[in-house]
Amino acid sequence: MAIVKSNKLIETSYKLGSREQFFVLFLLSKISQQDTEFRQYRVHYKDIARIMNFDGRRRVANKEDIFKMMNNLNTQPIRFSEGDEDVQAVWITSLRYNRKSGEYTFTFSLELKPFLLQLKEHFTLYNISNVVYLSGHSTRMYEVLKRHQFKREPVVLSIKDLKFWLRIENKYPEYYEFKRWVLEPAKQELEQYTDIRFTYVEAEKEGKKILSLEFTIYDNAPKEHPAALNLLTNIGERLQLSEPAPFTEGERKIETQKVSKAKNEKLANLTWTQHKAFDFLSEKGVNSTFVLDSILGHPKVNYEPLRGFEDLYFQIMWSFFDAKSQSKQKVGAFVNWFKAGKLTEDGLHARFMEQVLAQRKKMKETEIEERLSAKINSKAEKMSATKSQNVTQQADLFAYTEGIKIVNQEQPKDYTPMIETMNRILKRQTNPVPTFDFEDFKKQYAEQYQAALQKAKEDYKQFYAEMGNPIIDLNQYSESIEHRAKEYCRDWLKAVQDEIG
Repeated sequence: MAIVKSNKLIETSYKLGSREQFFVLFLLSKISQQDTEFRQYRVHYKDIARIMNFDGRRRVANKEDIFKMMNNLNTQPIRFSEGDEDVQAVWITSLRYNRKSGEYTFTFSLELKPFLLQLKEHFTLYNISNVVYLSGHSTRMYEVLKRHQFKREPVVLSIKDLKFWLRIENKYPEYYEFKRWVLEPAKQELEQYTDIRFTYVEAEKEGKKILSLEFTIYDNAPKEHPAALNLLTNIGERLQLSEPAPFTEGERKIETQKVSKAKNEKLANLTWTQHKAFDFLSEKGVNSTFVLDSILGHPKVNYEPLRGFEDLYFQIMWSFFDAKSQSKQKVGAFVNWFKAGKLTEDGLHARFMEQVLAQRKKMKETEIEERLSAKINSKAEKMSATKSQNVTQQADLFAYTEGIKIVNQEQPKDYTPMIETMNRILKRQTNPVPTFDFEDFKKQYAEQYQAALQKAKEDYKQFYAEMGNPIIDLNQYSESIEHRAKEYCRDWLKAVQDEIG
């Protein structure tokens, strides 16, 4: 995802927020240096969303956001001088959305043609991954300094020019303000996230007023290279962003299947409780890839004491976050907190674990065993574990389910004999609710089981289809689907029990 800009474009005056900077650079990556004229560049909404939201942050929430970003771009035009003329231009002159194909068509301003097409010299090249996590000012500082990196010697830049390029001519009149709000944040962010770093000293003064600064630019191995940036690169490659032609429907289907297959393989390897945690966070709106790779893969989550109770852990974590965060964009804030380590620091992690253990103490042994059995991988081991259940409990459940059958049949209005039978059964139980034997349920209520199984399958299909990752092979999820069907069957049985008192 290379960005190629004329040095003249870098030294124009414009100011964009970090989201709009990312978006316009994404569009620029669609331009080929073989293009002699701007074409109408077509991009599918799903491709935009995949790139913009690659790390779980919802930069684009819906299709209307694309038009909002265009408005933001064009209310912050580009300004530059050309000979005796002062010029003001917009980035995009038109934007069309095809409701049938789901594609947007962008048309760049012809004023930008000399800055973006057929660049043979005096241009700057960099990868988009360097600027994803920079603020608006820091992105522009990165471009300005990257433009001079090739010189391999200090470069003197006037504060007046810097302010013009960043479109802050009327802000930070005192040097210490400019240093505090622009230079120092940019210095820290570039060293943290990009392939260059810099130092600076005062160069020219007029009395006490500082007129220019001398910058020394170094190659840099960033202190942080979030794993999500690898996702950005991989998504960019898969979507062939450097190619001018959009996907055909057939190509798009193949690419979707490739992405879905890789993702579905990870999902298939989740235990039952991990899958419940995945469902919980995904339904909250957290990007599913981020959940799989960064959250469920986190070392403090993926360790033995928590195994079998991941769903409870993340429910507790979300409740804590929801109470503490004042952000209106909850999902984005949650992702940022998690990435920054705010939700996984040692003290907080210990508190979450204490609450998980407190909930575990309130559970019946059968529920704990069921959760822990999610670690058992082979079906033979699961069948063996089921058969080893207490014989007396199975017998009691059989009698209990026989009583339930009476409710499902047409009977006289006098239910006294059946209720007496149920009361006798319940008195024999050490727990108010009999142990739920799923294998026995499937034998006694085959029709109800099949209905629950079909409902679980449909749930999975619908959930992943809505996320843009349609399931290709349901067999990959057979164990998780079976667990969900089990929950439906248990709920149904409990409802019948409640009905008969």
